[in-house]
Amino acid sequence: MRSRPQNEWEWLLVMQHHGLPTRLLDWTESPLVALFFALGSNGASDGEVDGCLWGLSPFDLNRVAIPDEPSGEVLCLGEDDYLNTYLPRSIQKQRQPLKPLAVIAPRNSPRIQMQQGVFTVFHRELGALDTKENNNFLWRMVIPGDAKADLRKELTLLKMNRFTLFPELETAAIYAKELVR
Repeated sequence: MRSRPQNEWEWLLVMQHHGLPTRLLDWTESPLVALFFALGSNGASDGEVDGCLWGLSPFDLNRVAIPDEPSGEVLCLGEDDYLNTYLPRSIQKQRQPLKPLAVIAPRNSPRIQMQQGVFTVFHRELGALDTKENNNFLWRMVIPGDAKADLRKELTLLKMNRFTLFPELETAAIYAKELVR
């Protein structure tokens, strides 16, 4: 049995991974995991729309967000006190909204471990990541819709599937049903 979340960050991570809105945006350190999510669910191979694979340089993002920290260090949720200003209980105390930061989290759940999860955390401003300042921290690669079906097959051969990324009993049941179809 999993233990109860011990702090606000752990509660936010549980909320995020179970579909509730938070100020966290999921990323992964694995290009294969990113590709799995960029391909979307198994759709019709004919007429699929293009997908998009996004990449983020956490160090470059954090250099923009914290100009006083030239290394662009990636902070850890629940460990680095600077991030306390991003917690729900602290947001209203801040006069100016802070910029989004790239952060890591303790990998204390099977989902975060399997997905190699990392995050950006937003402060009060819940908009898109700002790329208007000629920042080079964000890039994208378009995945043509007609390539998606073949890429899904390749990922399946590499054992990159819904069950490996969501290792819970409910997902195992769904995956088992799909295998017998």
